[in-house]
Amino acid sequence: MNRSSTWIDVEINPPINLQTYNCCMALSDVHGDNDNKFVVVDFGSGTSNPQLKIFKGLKQTHVIYLNEKPSAITTVYTDNSDQHIP
Repeated sequence: MNRSSTWIDVEINPPINLQTYNCCMALSDVHGDNDNKFVVVDFGSGTSNPQLKIFKGLKQTHVIYLNEKPSAITTVYTDNSDQHIP
């Protein structure tokens, strides 16, 4: 790795292999604990239904199976408290 580079090389074993678009990724404080999680739609090979996957760091913590293919994802906070929960 070049020491002057601002990028970090990371080896993931096994590889995550996500098939997604940039409009289907977000960082969100899912549980209201001030810890942002990486939320992404994985379209897979296209033969099965897409999955909403939530990652904390490099570890996948949740999978939600979707019935349809979303066009994008976003975080919406529906409360007025200081500790927002989507």
